[in-house]
Amino acid sequence: MLQTTILKKVEITGVGLHTAQKVTLKLSPAGDDEGITFYRSDKKETIKFCYENVISTTLSTNIGVKDVVISTTEHLMSAIYAYGIDNIHIDVDADEIPIVDGSATAFCMLLNEAGVKSLSAKKKFMKIVKPIEVKEKNSWVKLSPSGQSEFDYSIDFNTKAIQEQSFIFNFSKKNYLEEISKARTFGLMSDIAKMREMNLIKGGDLDNAVIFDECKVINSSKLRYEDEPVRHKILDALGDLAILPHFVLGKYSSFAGSHRLNHLLTKKMYEEEAFEIVDADDFKDTISFA
Repeated sequence: MLQTTILKKVEITGVGLHTAQKVTLKLSPAGDDEGITFYRSDKKETIKFCYENVISTTLSTNIGVKDVVISTTEHLMSAIYAYGIDNIHIDVDADEIPIVDGSATAFCMLLNEAGVKSLSAKKKFMKIVKPIEVKEKNSWVKLSPSGQSEFDYSIDFNTKAIQEQSFIFNFSKKNYLEEISKARTFGLMSDIAKMREMNLIKGGDLDNAVIFDECKVINSSKLRYEDEPVRHKILDALGDLAILPHFVLGKYSSFAGSHRLNHLLTKKMYEEEAFEIVDADDFKDTISFA
């Protein structure tokens, strides 16, 4: 199994969820072992996508160097991770990735347009070799050894419209496209005023998020999955794990996790030496990016 990049340049334009700024996103091919790099073309600044460059995790995963920031990376990175792309250049001309419809669907379509090609260097995985866990109050995220890539996620919202939801996702690109990619970001009507006071979700509307009141969905469109909120949480988790230099081989479990906990978990992987780098060829029959 070889490292991959995209075949050709592609781009998309949209607005940021939190900033409401118009932004053009461009994806370009990269070479062996270049990894994932962002470039703020308006600031002439390159930012490597790595856990050391995560600067904020309030409602999204945001990276930066000096005073240059790129926010809300998780939906784009979820798609890139699911497609098994190791090396790619990402150019944006503002400080937030476009929210599009609040899911990863548009980014999957963009990657389909770009195509995926193999490079010459061998692909590697990060295999979890011992359990690690991060907790805050009643919330937790965990990685455990497994010969596969698995996600077991549960949430419990104090509203009749969502309540308790659980979903188990066994990774393959095909399963991602069918079971996870279309799940949209969501929120509670009761939280909107508070978030706007925090200068957040200025670009949010019913076209790019699912909004619930106490008993029902506010949007006129139907849910894409009956349990769309918990599936979106898995979409986010995939995007947050993409901050690591290689695809993670192990079982991810969570109750009421967050971008912050996911970030702390990736840091703990290094602090606890909880992984080993393995040859992806040994797992080519287990993990499918086709």
